[in-house]
Amino acid sequence: MEGSEGSAENESFDNSADQYQDQDFSVEPEGERLPDYADEGDELVKEIPVYLSQRLAKYLYLFQYPVRAAALPYSEGSGPSKARIKPLSQLIELELPVDTNASQYNKERGEELAMGMNDKALRTALDDEPDDDEKRELLDKQTLVSSLIPNATNYLAGVLRNDEMHLTPIHGAVQLRPSFKYLDKIDEKKKQASKKISDEENKELLAKQKAEQEQKARALQVQVRSAADSEARRTSGPNKARLAEEENWTKLDYFDAETQESALIYDRMFASYVDELDCATTVSDYLGLVSSNNSLRNVKTEPN
Repeated sequence: MEGSEGSAENESFDNSADQYQDQDFSVEPEGERLPDYADEGDELVKEIPVYLSQRLAKYLYLFQYPVRAAALPYSEGSGPSKARIKPLSQLIELELPVDTNASQYNKERGEELAMGMNDKALRTALDDEPDDDEKRELLDKQTLVSSLIPNATNYLAGVLRNDEMHLTPIHGAVQLRPSFKYLDKIDEKKKQASKKISDEENKELLAKQKAEQEQKARALQVQVRSAADSEARRTSGPNKARLAEEENWTKLDYFDAETQESALIYDRMFASYVDELDCATTVSDYLGLVSSNNSLRNVKTEPN
């Protein structure tokens, strides 16, 4: 039985092979198949010269808004009313107006949140009642703050005009998200108001503690620091966050895309003069440099 089954399988295989004896096959090695656009019938239709412009290279940023829907871009009327930047730290802030007359705006809540937008102390039971005619502030703006995206690649912005492509390197890419610092400021004001009431209630105890502290202050303790310690503290310097905090803001002017000012800036993305470059790299060499196989040549792998 085993021999019969084997003969039947061989016969079936032979019959299948006979069906393709007169047909030609062309098998391409895996990984060497040419792309569709490289077919012989796909002719080159047009060549477009590419120019590199550096006129805005130090000032061009890519803004991303991760928490805003792409279908709701900022436009005239909803765009920033104020803008500022810290160039060295690459920090950016945009102030967006909030429509306080909108039907869905909660004015009572807006008054509460507006306390975090100024330096006025919160009223307590120890303060006088506010006048009825006193103007109540509303939260009428939202601030977007930037976070710098680490450079994983190099971005360029391209513009096309008169069948010419002009590329400008992007100085940095940032993501802008709403800031809620006003909530932290409200919490701090509430703590100060509570402390004010507590200090008033314990005024006698605080006076006694103050007198005791003055007596202790009469015994002075002098601590001598070595010159080496002072030099080490001086040369250590503030960290990056401290430097960003100390850097002054530079005011920016915001213009909508359809304004004349934006059109003038857009014109600066085109190269003002042209220097021809002689390419010394062949097409084959270029493809070899950017191919994935070439990029993995220097990657060390552990033996199995």
